[in-house]
Amino acid sequence: MSREHLDLIARFYAAFNRHDMDALDELVRPDIVDHNPGPGQPPGLPGLKKSLSDFRVAFPDMVVENQAIVCDGDLAMVRSRCRGTHEGDLLNLPPTGKSVDFDAIDNWRIEGGRLAEIWHVEEVAKLMAQIGAFSLSRR
Repeated sequence: MSREHLDLIARFYAAFNRHDMDALDELVRPDIVDHNPGPGQPPGLPGLKKSLSDFRVAFPDMVVENQAIVCDGDLAMVRSRCRGTHEGDLLNLPPTGKSVDFDAIDNWRIEGGRLAEIWHVEEVAKLMAQIGAFSLSRR
């Protein structure tokens, strides 16, 4: 496992947790490819910053805690636990003040010491159920 890759990953999530989108300029390639962009997300680093900032508006106290990181060559997989409070609009859903706690998996490709591509999967159904957008109960 590359120490440089682990450090890059740790710095990215630390920047997110402290709301420092400017720090991403050093960590992420300007032409990053997000293979799972949010609705209307522009391409590249500006799009990633916008998506993360929009999420921060919805959950200003969101903390991402990395549970596991696996690096292999230029690839890194990160399993995280995300916790926060729904205090802003999320996809046109008004704030509910409800707490959320869900998992996410991010798969990164690293190039030239920066994050170059991301594939990410979040427990969106769980998050939406926790803010009351719908119920996950079985009948």
